[in-house]
Amino acid sequence: MAKGVCYGYGIPLIAVPTPELLCVPVLLRHEEIEDDALLVPMLDARRMEVYAQVFDRSLREIRPVQADIVDAETYREYLGRGPVYFFGNGAEKCMETIAHPNARFIKGIEPLAKNMMPLAEKRMLDGRLEDVAYFVPFYLKDFVAKQARPLL
Repeated sequence: MAKGVCYGYGIPLIAVPTPELLCVPVLLRHEEIEDDALLVPMLDARRMEVYAQVFDRSLREIRPVQADIVDAETYREYLGRGPVYFFGNGAEKCMETIAHPNARFIKGIEPLAKNMMPLAEKRMLDGRLEDVAYFVPFYLKDFVAKQARPLL
């Protein structure tokens, strides 16, 4: 829809990745986050799999987004450095699994359009605009349709 609106009105298209968007309310509303903390936005994938990315407090990418099967060791490398904040709908299902003194969980963080403004504004100022004709959203995994089961 965004591509169509931008094309129709002749306005620029600015893409804001969902994991980065999830960081905005955490940074704006949680003053207790330490300076050396890492942010790990998580989107529920299925079972114990999440799509997660790792950022520092300046939203510099520490690790690109990838699919993680979460167990007690999945984020050990980052948890050993200092505080790590997990949030998003994928984090809520991992609260029992990631048991480490540096693990912090923030509930209720959702990707809302109202939080896009600081990220979109920065992209606009940096000239990071998308080509409306060729832009394709980034999906970590390709959609695979399954054969419908016959009704009994």
